[in-house]
Amino acid sequence: MTGGVCRALRASKSCSAGTGVLRFFIRHRYFVISLLVVSSLYVGYFWYHYLFATPVDLYHRTWDACKQNIFDKAALKDWSRYEHRFDRLIKNDDDALRYANQMLQSIGDPYTHLMSAKAVDHAKQQRLGRFVGLGVQINGVKKNGDYLMIDKVIPGSPASRAHLRPGDTILGIAGRSCRGLTAPGFAELTEQYKNQTVSLLIQRSGRKLRLQVAPGVVSTDNIEFKKIADGVGLLNVRNFIKADTGARIMKIVANAHDCSNVILDLRDNPGGNVSDCLQVASLFLDHGRLVTLDIRNGGGIVEESHVLTRDCEEVIEADKSSGTLKVSRVSRLPQIFKNTKLIILVNEHTASAAEMLTAALKENGRALVVGTKTFGKGIAQAGVPIANGAVLCITCVRYFTPAGHFIGAGRQQKGDGLQPDVVVENRVDGIDAQLNTVLSMIRNPS
Repeated sequence: MTGGVCRALRASKSCSAGTGVLRFFIRHRYFVISLLVVSSLYVGYFWYHYLFATPVDLYHRTWDACKQNIFDKAALKDWSRYEHRFDRLIKNDDDALRYANQMLQSIGDPYTHLMSAKAVDHAKQQRLGRFVGLGVQINGVKKNGDYLMIDKVIPGSPASRAHLRPGDTILGIAGRSCRGLTAPGFAELTEQYKNQTVSLLIQRSGRKLRLQVAPGVVSTDNIEFKKIADGVGLLNVRNFIKADTGARIMKIVANAHDCSNVILDLRDNPGGNVSDCLQVASLFLDHGRLVTLDIRNGGGIVEESHVLTRDCEEVIEADKSSGTLKVSRVSRLPQIFKNTKLIILVNEHTASAAEMLTAALKENGRALVVGTKTFGKGIAQAGVPIANGAVLCITCVRYFTPAGHFIGAGRQQKGDGLQPDVVVENRVDGIDAQLNTVLSMIRNPS
């Protein structure tokens, strides 16, 4: 009985409260409607202001975002001198991008640059494995003054058909100088000449050459697996740019159950997405520390440790300024290479996420590393949305191997890198001495 009375009283009060709200709304309806309209306009203005900006404001937001997010604050020096330096010269978004990148070049970091909306879209297409361009891999480091150098040529691409080579320095295209261009800027430029034969000016071994090339659609697959000997599988991972690399490796190596030895070829791999790289590590590793990232977060640093367990990947975030600790868990891929011996091939162009993967497997005692010392990047970039579709690619991360080593060198282009267990230089006569050495080691284990 008491319960029924209570329920009745609650229902009565609820009804009375509802009636009161209705009366308030009717009495003050114009005020409430005005408040809702003002709130909607404010929210709309906020998102419009966030997504869109005048050309001058686009430049200023880049200046501020760099100031807030760059890892090495000392690299900014007297950053205030750039705040209004180009205001009178900026008339459109192209001007804002050009002068913003001129400002960013003063930092001395080849990886920090402002990407246009078109360059951002190009990067997305690369992640999908299909894009318009020459089909070359450029890590963004400038050579011969202020020009980009080709690190790798994709087989079957327009660049391959035009006989471009790794080491070629790009001086100009279609009569336009490429001096000062960032890698995304060059990609955007070549996209403009889709299916058009244009002249490409390069420098090779001290000589200037003109080659005819027609940028077009390039389809890529960043992984390849094949059996190269009895019980030996060769897994080539060209980059970690294309999405879901780990999941696609699982499908490709479904027929590798009879391979007691796997060679993981990371030579010329420039890196890419960190989470994809760590997912690949879980295919080979049961458990262990993977990497520790120091991430600039506004004025402070967050230490983010990635630890692989048998069930998941734990991410431990420690804010160094506040002392707060946060632990989250993400899914891992199953360890499909359980009883295989693993050898990793690396060279001086193995960089970034590829070095991260190599260190995780090497320092957890899972792999033997053969080749030459790796690039030594030791830093990573994040994309900060600015406005008008532009994104600031900025160095805001330093990473450390499971043993706590920093393999980079701050703002310099190259650091210490990872030293292989077995050093083998590759020959210039086309013979793969590094791969042959590994095969010899497998056939004749000591």
